[in-house]
Amino acid sequence: MKQFIQCYSKEKIEQVDKLGQQLEEQNQKLFKDKSTVDSIKFDLETIQAKIINQFYDKAQEMEKQFLQIDSTYEQLLLLEQKLKDQLK
Repeated sequence: MKQFIQCYSKEKIEQVDKLGQQLEEQNQKLFKDKSTVDSIKFDLETIQAKIINQFYDKAQEMEKQFLQIDSTYEQLLLLEQKLKDQLK
């Protein structure tokens, strides 16, 4: 009976050790996966920030161009009016 208990206990200890080892391997894999996800998340946030900055820069550039077009159009209207006045 004592031998059976020792054998049974040894078998259970080995099973627990094996399960502990499997759990440790899964934890390491999850930690690695989390690190990968964190790295990808950081990369995506960096890309997002760059896109937003480029969009903002482009919007400012377009605003300047529209202001120039607006100014040129106003100058053309003034010239047109002057020409009309001179032709009278």
